[in-house]
Amino acid sequence: MSDDGQLRGESSASPEGRLDDFIESVSDAFYAVDPEWRIVVFNRAAEEFFGFPRSEVLGRSIWDIWPSGRDTEFGRACDRA
Repeated sequence: MSDDGQLRGESSASPEGRLDDFIESVSDAFYAVDPEWRIVVFNRAAEEFFGFPRSEVLGRSIWDIWPSGRDTEFGRACDRA
């Protein structure tokens, strides 16, 4: 992750870079996970809301970051998904 606000290091000229710019510009916390529940996108608003810098969460499982969420209705819904 670069310090220029790009979520995946893509150039703003690329479609991925424009998407990153858009996600970064929204004021709501936004994150996305891959099929293994690893965080792959984490915007600035998510950093503020959750209290973690993206450098600490990108590539990590949500269960490593929020282990208490595993044994909740949310965690069970994720298991079913």
